[in-house]
Amino acid sequence: RTPKAQADALVVSRSGEASAGDHNALVNATETYKSSLRDLLVLREERVEGAAEELEKLRELYKDGIISRQKFEESEQTLVELRGQVAEVHQKIKAADQMLAEALLEAEVVNAPLAVAAPIAAKSSLRRVAYIRYAGSGNWSLSEATKIEGFFFTRFGRHLPVSAYGQSDLHNRWGYDHRNAMDVAVHPDSTEGQSLMAYLSSQRIPFLAFRQAVQGSATGPHIHIGRPSSKSGWTQQ
Repeated sequence: RTPKAQADALVVSRSGEASAGDHNALVNATETYKSSLRDLLVLREERVEGAAEELEKLRELYKDGIISRQKFEESEQTLVELRGQVAEVHQKIKAADQMLAEALLEAEVVNAPLAVAAPIAAKSSLRRVAYIRYAGSGNWSLSEATKIEGFFFTRFGRHLPVSAYGQSDLHNRWGYDHRNAMDVAVHPDSTEGQSLMAYLSSQRIPFLAFRQAVQGSATGPHIHIGRPSSKSGWTQQ
């Protein structure tokens, strides 16, 4: 076989492992981030509790004709907005766990030496049991995400399940440059995953597709669209 054919067909038992230091740094930064979110959650839940009590008082005043309907409805809307802020924090905490699982897998790939002597051609994909790496030769940028979302919606009738889009607070804490990448929560072996990878390949868009999860987590399998995330050289404390 030619070097390119070997690269396309290469299968190994597992991906490489990230260093213990990298693993611990990611986990610790994530826990610090989640701790700050939990503190914020307490404050927002207290505001919801106070707004709910205030609404009940205003309800009685409204029934007695002491305050206007507009005043009462404004209080109702305030409570809805505050509850939405609580839900937002819950979602960020949940997303942090998923992003950590994805980042640990990506760190394994970045740190793993390629098992071929010849360089991989720009249009080739390296297939492993744990992951598929496609080094697309297209000029990818995150501004092209809309066409991927359009393809997915047209094909499956639902929005692309993006778990991380561009740079986030958590990526800043990790010191990772994720500005030109996004992660999609679909399993590479699913119908959606297979179709998405075929589309990305046809458009020469680089991606990393992960089949396995981090031990103890069910959130790992996903498709990272863009070049592998790299250390940005700075972190947010």
